[in-house]
Amino acid sequence: MKIIFEKNKYSTTEVVLLGVFALGLLLSLILVISRNKIRLSSRKELGFTGVSVSVPVGPVWRSNENWQYDQQDKVFTLTATMYVQGKSEAMVQWRYLPRAERLAASERIKFYVTQGEVGVAKTGTIKWNQITLEWAQISQKSGTNDSFIGVAELADKRVLELKVLTAADEELARSIFEVVARSIDLVETSLLKEGIEFVKYLRDIGARELIRAEMGGKLQRAYVLRRQAAQLGTNDNVGFEVDIFSDSSDVYSNGIMSERLGYNIRNGAEWSNNSLFECDGRFEKFIWQNKHMNLKGRGGSNVAVELESDGELKICDLSSAEEQAFRPSEAAVAKVLIDSVTRAFVDYGSNELVIDVILANGAIVPMRLLKLPLEERPLDLPEVAHIVQLEYLDSKRGSQHVYFDGNKEIISKFEQRRIPLIWQRSDLDDVMEKFRPWEIYIQEMRDRYDPATMGV
Repeated sequence: MKIIFEKNKYSTTEVVLLGVFALGLLLSLILVISRNKIRLSSRKELGFTGVSVSVPVGPVWRSNENWQYDQQDKVFTLTATMYVQGKSEAMVQWRYLPRAERLAASERIKFYVTQGEVGVAKTGTIKWNQITLEWAQISQKSGTNDSFIGVAELADKRVLELKVLTAADEELARSIFEVVARSIDLVETSLLKEGIEFVKYLRDIGARELIRAEMGGKLQRAYVLRRQAAQLGTNDNVGFEVDIFSDSSDVYSNGIMSERLGYNIRNGAEWSNNSLFECDGRFEKFIWQNKHMNLKGRGGSNVAVELESDGELKICDLSSAEEQAFRPSEAAVAKVLIDSVTRAFVDYGSNELVIDVILANGAIVPMRLLKLPLEERPLDLPEVAHIVQLEYLDSKRGSQHVYFDGNKEIISKFEQRRIPLIWQRSDLDDVMEKFRPWEIYIQEMRDRYDPATMGV
């Protein structure tokens, strides 16, 4: 007898459905494993703050390689998100606040709860590596308790926060929070304390003496921006920056005021920058208006930044009337003064420290100042006698080497970025010669700050 075996034939649809089912089982298995065992990344350090933490890693987790600076909230973040079948099931976020209101951790949690119109289900404390993290389990409007927030107060008005959110899964949220919270590592650093002492030293010098020491009697500063040698073309000048100061102020006693005009070509687009700045004698109060424009009308900003006598920094977007308020640390200075600050650092009795720099848009970014050995000077600048490196904690802004001659006057600055720039020290006449379309505007600035015109 002949036995015939008939082969089963499956349609394409059945094969696809079988594959989807198998994939679903695999993802479910991965999710179960992720719930039971949360694997952490290596610790990710935040620059020279002494803070390092971890986030979950694995097949279902996606995370940033490094800390990112959030322009909107003016904080540094490190985020990891769990995706299952294309849907977000959990999110972990560390937030580092370079400056904050001096609220107790419990008050800060209460503030977040009030803002989100949610409740608190449970509270507690985790003590780990000399850090106390106060936490709260959040009760959502839907009735779920699937979110946690933790707040740790650090030295010098700095704050570290941890947020864990899940899609209605309280057990998963708790497991993730407890594991990730214990990844905090804090190394004590004197750089921040040194920065506070340095800024106190600058305030004692006073704004007037600070700018005079850097710019001399003219109270003028000008740079021509050039691409690095490897990038040179037929015209290597890609911009300029001109500052004119006055050692008097219409607003503050013993204060100063300044105006800045800048122009640069970036990524094929032409940009201009114009700012007005006034501060008191100890630069503990200031008003700073900045207008940044794409010359073809494609984008830009118009921002007013004011540091008030109570230490609160108010930021107003003049194009939308939106306002924000922050409280800088005692180590904060406005970026418009950074050349004068760097010149003072050359004479200061420390080789390395960290300050907070208030940028034109109101962002507050820590910066490291470091004295470098003369071996680092460029071969084409033998007259260099001092070198200071300025390094922003926000890596997108790169770093600068500032070169001084024997008289401690700035010769040039080298800015390390995707397309490196050389800031060549110049004067107003040279800038007007090289950038003819801007000659009339620079001359108008010069006339406004002429002592005879100002009645000084």
